Amino acid sequence: MTRTIPTRHPELRIGMTMADLSTCTPSGRLHFSPNPADGKDMNRNYKPAGHTAVSPFLLVSDAAAMLDFLRAAFDAIELCRVSAPDGSIKHAEVRLGDSIVMVGERAHAIACSVHVYVPDVDGTFHQGLAAGACSIVEPRNLAYGDRSAGLRDPQGNLWWIGTHVGTRPAANEA
Repeated sequence: MTRTIPTRHPELRIGMTMADLSTCTPSGRLHFSPNPADGKDMNRNYKPAGHTAVSPFLLVSDAAAMLDFLRAAFDAIELCRVSAPDGSIKHAEVRLGDSIVMVGERAHAIACSVHVYVPDVDGTFHQGLAAGACSIVEPRNLAYGDRSAGLRDPQGNLWWIGTHVGTRPAANEA
């Protein structure tokens, strides 16, 4: 049985999973699957179309600024946004390459570290600096076949960016 959570978000219910969310619309309203996940529909996909099994979820103090940074630094494409009545962004999703990054605004932000493969690590590194990030590590070639760099975004998250340029050593090589 599902019941409504007595909060500012009456559309959210106890026991809901992300699979219960079928779409996220520009109006900021959540739309739910007609039947709650009760285990009876075994053919139902466990994740939304276009999502991978693992998605970074950035919990930040200013989600709008983070979305602007992701667009400027990584050419991210915004897919959806759910706003609270006060205008804050409770949940947003952007596409970076073939992956989805989720962003949510929280009073207590949590800095994290994310690795992103990009076609041109040097170009993306400079694009990130222009978008307001600071350099952690300038682009350099690493022993495992990646050209890699590190950036810290304006909200404190670490972004490790890489372009695969060589051969990776076998797992048993020292």
